[in-house]
Amino acid sequence: MYGTEVSPEVKKRLGEFSTTIQIEAYEDDDKVGDSNTVLVTNLLSIENDRPVRRERHIKEAQQSATQFFAVLSDLLQGDDEQALLTFLSYCNIPVGGISRAPVLRHMKPMWDGGAGMRSLGERNLKVYLDLHQATLDFFDRHFRRLQRHVASRSPEGIANFMHIFLAMGGVLRAQMERITQGLEAKNSPLTTREWFDCRNGINVYFGRFKLMMDCLWKDYLSPMLRQTEAGEIKEQFSPDLQPLHELYIDMHSFRERIERLRTTKLARRNLQGETKAPNYFDCVLSAERWSRYAQDLKTNLAYIEKSVA
Repeated sequence: MYGTEVSPEVKKRLGEFSTTIQIEAYEDDDKVGDSNTVLVTNLLSIENDRPVRRERHIKEAQQSATQFFAVLSDLLQGDDEQALLTFLSYCNIPVGGISRAPVLRHMKPMWDGGAGMRSLGERNLKVYLDLHQATLDFFDRHFRRLQRHVASRSPEGIANFMHIFLAMGGVLRAQMERITQGLEAKNSPLTTREWFDCRNGINVYFGRFKLMMDCLWKDYLSPMLRQTEAGEIKEQFSPDLQPLHELYIDMHSFRERIERLRTTKLARRNLQGETKAPNYFDCVLSAERWSRYAQDLKTNLAYIEKSVA
């Protein structure tokens, strides 16, 4: 029995066209056999002429935060960077006011800690950069959806607001995990450019995370609590309280992981023989900035949990 892995270039082609595939088996440089030719069909949606697999991913992700994370996790498990890029580019969670289906009340978005990324090792740093702009585009267009909810606050919209909110946070967390895993797997000295790119991404993602946390408490939940019966808000919000807390914990933990790497594995000896860690400069992870930033997030979360727990 023979097996093979499909290269990213071939995967990309399979996502766009139907084609035929034949596997050839070699021992050293000698060909010892080949398979029959197989037709791989790329099914297209009759609605918009796009690949069915892409459309299925997007439609599933649009249903709930739980299904969004299931799709995201599935895409992160593989090494098909183009599929993930396409998903971030085309997935648009609609704005709606329909309360969540009862079956989803006992389910929560599951995050596997980015287990699927580990096989990429140091290559995660390149993939993070390739996905960076698509991540920001996904965040920004969905943040505008959160602002539409802010403009018309109601308990009926909480489920949809949190679906969008947790999806945005999950994408930021995945990118932060990719940076961290890339640094953890780094075997060669970190270049000045690589460290700059990491600091830049970290600054942007933590800045976006604070933006959405401020929106959740200051712009959305706090004003709604002054206008609406608290019990109704708690009932709608409670299924998402634990996923929100876990997202906060995960984002907070990246600082400790990166700081440990910075002062050990990433530290280098200078010409004078001194061991020096790379500088954070104006990055949010610097001691002074992180203290204020972390306290602001902690305060927001405390207000939210006290209000709806």
